[in-house]
Amino acid sequence: MIKANRREAVSLSGSLNSRLIAVALKQRGVQVEGLAIAAADPVSRYCTSTFAREQGIALSLVDVEGHTMSLEERVGHHWRHAGADLCGELARPRVVWTGKGGSVGMGVLPIDETDVELARWGDATRLADRFIRRTAVALPPRIICNYRVLEQNLRTSLIASLGAFPGLSQERALMLFLTIQHQRRHFILQREEVDRHRVELHLPFCSPLVAWAALALAIEDMRDYQAYRHLIERYYPEVMASPWRSSPGHLPCPLPIPVKLKGRLFRRKPDPARRATLKRAWRLVREWQLPAGVLDRQGLALTCALTQARLREGIYSLRLAATFARWLQRE
Repeated sequence: MIKANRREAVSLSGSLNSRLIAVALKQRGVQVEGLAIAAADPVSRYCTSTFAREQGIALSLVDVEGHTMSLEERVGHHWRHAGADLCGELARPRVVWTGKGGSVGMGVLPIDETDVELARWGDATRLADRFIRRTAVALPPRIICNYRVLEQNLRTSLIASLGAFPGLSQERALMLFLTIQHQRRHFILQREEVDRHRVELHLPFCSPLVAWAALALAIEDMRDYQAYRHLIERYYPEVMASPWRSSPGHLPCPLPIPVKLKGRLFRRKPDPARRATLKRAWRLVREWQLPAGVLDRQGLALTCALTQARLREGIYSLRLAATFARWLQRE
């Protein structure tokens, strides 16, 4: 139970999910402290500041560079080094509400007509292939040894997971699988290095009650954000009263956004997180204290060189290699 007259930090990104959380807390008498990423794109900054101003929400900018840094890493760095720690004023110190996982939790984003038809026909193999393509979980072949074997193991595991819910239709099994997978991703990743950023994300859209409500609705009602839009329009109209940032596949925003903000180019700023990732990857190449048959040392060195020269963008692959190395060194 959320009590009134308390203060909670909410991450505002310009999307509808974080707004819904902020408005719901305000309706319960909670004093909302908004946190916004200063390095966000101009459309997100405009939408966030406009919403905060119209709703009377105090907005603090998290001015931390690093496009590869997660939300919890940015907030933790900001609170630790910028002298802006609100722990003494928050009802629950170092806890930040966020709308992460909202679209998946509501069962809308991953489901389209092709998914539904494949699920109805029981084509789990093609569903697994679509999931791998759309979520970009394919392993980078340049740095992973035997990546085809590992990728086939991933595909086999996905097919087995889709059939792990006896008694449910394959459409429902698909929704439940996507929900559980997305929740696992958000919960596990934020706790992987919680000792470094020391921030706990509160993810209300990952609540079992939300998943229960989404699974109780017809899949046809979940597509195109129908149920989500009706929920907001009826109970939280303030959420869509000002422009919001709409990503491809999400609920489009009909409200005007200043044209000068769209497609605006900015000079590339230094990215400390990118440099740190490259530094760790080069150190891994030099020292190479890993067992054979997992990572390709020459491929990793080539990826480092191409990424550093900005001929290819391989930061994701380098971070994945570092994760592999960390897991192997723990054994």
